[in-house]
Amino acid sequence: MKRVRRRAPVEPPANEFTESSLQVIPRSLPFLETSSNWVSQKAKPNIGRMLQHLFNQLVDTRHDTRHSLSLDEIENFEVLATVDQGLFHAGLAIASVYYDTGTSGLYHCQQTLKIVSRRLSDSYLQSSDETIGAVGLLLIHDTLTGAADNSSLHLYGLERMVDARGGLHFLPDRLRRTLSMIDTFYATTWNSQPRFPFMQPPKDLTGTLNSFPLLTNFDLKLLNLRTPVGIYLGVKEILQVLRILTGIRFADPVSVFNKLALSDAIYILEWQLLPTQDPLSALYHSSFGSEIPKAFRFAAFLYIDVVLREMHSVNIGILVRKLLESLQEDLGDLWQYQKNCQYDDGVLLWICFIGRVASTSIEEKQVFTQGLKLICKEKNFETLTEMEEVIDKTGPGLQSFSKQSAELWIEFSALRGGESSHVPIP
Repeated sequence: MKRVRRRAPVEPPANEFTESSLQVIPRSLPFLETSSNWVSQKAKPNIGRMLQHLFNQLVDTRHDTRHSLSLDEIENFEVLATVDQGLFHAGLAIASVYYDTGTSGLYHCQQTLKIVSRRLSDSYLQSSDETIGAVGLLLIHDTLTGAADNSSLHLYGLERMVDARGGLHFLPDRLRRTLSMIDTFYATTWNSQPRFPFMQPPKDLTGTLNSFPLLTNFDLKLLNLRTPVGIYLGVKEILQVLRILTGIRFADPVSVFNKLALSDAIYILEWQLLPTQDPLSALYHSSFGSEIPKAFRFAAFLYIDVVLREMHSVNIGILVRKLLESLQEDLGDLWQYQKNCQYDDGVLLWICFIGRVASTSIEEKQVFTQGLKLICKEKNFETLTEMEEVIDKTGPGLQSFSKQSAELWIEFSALRGGESSHVPIP
C-alpha cells in the first residue's frame, strides 16, 4: 500500500451507496433485526459497555460528537452501530468471546473484513482512524481465540495501514497508544517482538497512585519506569511490581484514574518482560528481556491476563502450554529438580503454582501438580503449609486464586486422606 495524502471525503450522490456514505448514513443490518433479540437483557449492558470502552480507546471523540453516546444509547445496538460499522462488528467479535452476542464471532469478523475490504478502494477510508481501529480489534479477537495465522495476517495489514499514515507517531494520541498496547498483547501471547515502538504513558504514575498509603517511594519508582531501554527489572522486582498492581487492581473502590494508571503500569511491565530488541543491552543487563527465564516470563504474562485483566480466553491456554514447554526445556521431561538450575526455589514454586491454577485441562493440571510435589520433596517440606508460605512470600497469587488453591490443597490431601493444608505432602 503506497503512502497517500489524506483528503476530506467527497459527499456521494444521494441515490448512490458507497463506503463513504456508510460513515454518515447508518445502514440497518439483518443482524441487528434478529441478534439483539437473542442477547439476554442481562448481557446487553455488559456488551454495550464493552463496545463503548473499545470505541473510546480507538476513536478520538474530541472533534467528533458522533462517537459520544449517552448511558441509554450504550444498550441500543442500533445506535452503537452508527458510530462505525467496522468498529461495531469488530467489537462484537471480541464481545462474543465473553458473552452470547446472538451469533458467532466468526460472523462479525467476516462482516468487519467485508467493510475493510470495501474501504481499501477509498484513499481516505483505507487508512482512517476507524478502519485502523477495526483491524486492531480483529487482531485482539484473533489473539484471544488463538488464531495464530489470522492474527499474524491482521498485524501485517495493520502495519501497512499505519505506514500509509506516516507511522505510529502521526496518529491521534489515544489510537497510537492503544495500537501499541494491542501490539504488545500480541507479542506477549505469541512470544514475539513488538512491531510498533514503545509509547510513553501520558502522565507520571506517581502523581496518580501516590494516594495509596501502602506504596513506598521504591514501589512508586518501580511502577514509574517509563522506558524499556536503560533501566531493567530483575525477577524479584517484577514480582514486587505484580504485588503492587494486584493491590491497586483490587482496591475498593478503584477510581477511573487508578484504572488508567494500572493499564499504563501493566503496559510498562509487559515491555520489560518481552525479549529485548537490542542484543547489546542483553549482554550488559542479564535480567532484562531475553535473559529473564522464559518460564518466569510466561508465568508473569499468565498472572497479568488471568488476575489483573480477568481474561478467560483461549490465549490463556496458549501461555500455559508455552510455560510447560519452557519448564521442560529447563528441567527435563521428568522435571528433575537441580540445585544449580536458574530458578530460585520460591520462584520455581510460584511459577508452577501459577501454571497449575491457570490450567484448564486435566493433563496440564496433573503435570504442574507433580512438579510442585517434586520441588517440595527436594526442599524437604513436610506440610503443605510450608509450600504455601513460600509461594505467598515469593509473589502474588494465593489470594487471587483462593478457589483454585483450595482445590489444589484438596488434591494434595486426597492422596494421603487428609483434609487440611497442614497434612504431610505425599
